Amino acid sequence: VLDERVPIVVSSSMGLASGLVSGASVDLWVTPVTEAKVAGEPFALVLGAEVSRLLEKKEMFTNQNPDVELWVPADAVGPVLSAISSGAKISLVLRPTLADG
Repeated sequence: VLDERVPIVVSSSMGLASGLVSGASVDLWVTPVTEAKVAGEPFALVLGAEVSRLLEKKEMFTNQNPDVELWVPADAVGPVLSAISSGAKISLVLRPTLADG
């Protein structure tokens, strides 16, 4: 079985849900930001990405969310990198599971 997903590391602009652990499923949302620092309309870029692991920040007094390594479809890598490089805000939204019942 070939896995057509690849790992990519992102930083979520909003806080992370407490259920965000390795193996969890998340949707990756993008909020574009204009040159005038005006937020555009958020849109879902990747649905059902799998969390590989959380990468804790190494700085001593950091108050930032950990970076998150996700498994995403290979064809989503370009759009995700483009969103990051354009300064858009990335948000990870935890998908509900049957265990949340």
